[in-house]
Amino acid sequence: APMGPAHGDCAPWNLLRTDDGWVLVDWESAVEEAPPFFDVCHWRVQSHCLLGRPAQQELLYGLRTGRGWVGRAIEAYGQGSALAASPWSGFRAYLDIAPVLPAANRHESRALERRRSLFGLFEAG
Repeated sequence: APMGPAHGDCAPWNLLRTDDGWVLVDWESAVEEAPPFFDVCHWRVQSHCLLGRPAQQELLYGLRTGRGWVGRAIEAYGQGSALAASPWSGFRAYLDIAPVLPAANRHESRALERRRSLFGLFEAG
């Protein structure tokens, strides 16, 4: 899949509604070359890892099927970005390049274990 720009921190608090639609602000984490669906995968994985929502099963179900609230959010992102790639392949590409930083505290340690669990899904298969 072709690479393209990514915001790097596409989350609700960085979206502003305007009369013409939505605008992303705070581009300090932007990258020029990222796989399709990088931003939405990063947002959902970080939510899963740091907050425990969505649950792993819910995250994977939405990515694989496009159903549930996770699937609908990812589908809306794909439509708004005019992406033709598969969210599931975008998720795999995201996991391949997403940084895995050492944990600085107990909360980050739990998040790191959740992220490693997601990486393990593809290593096993």
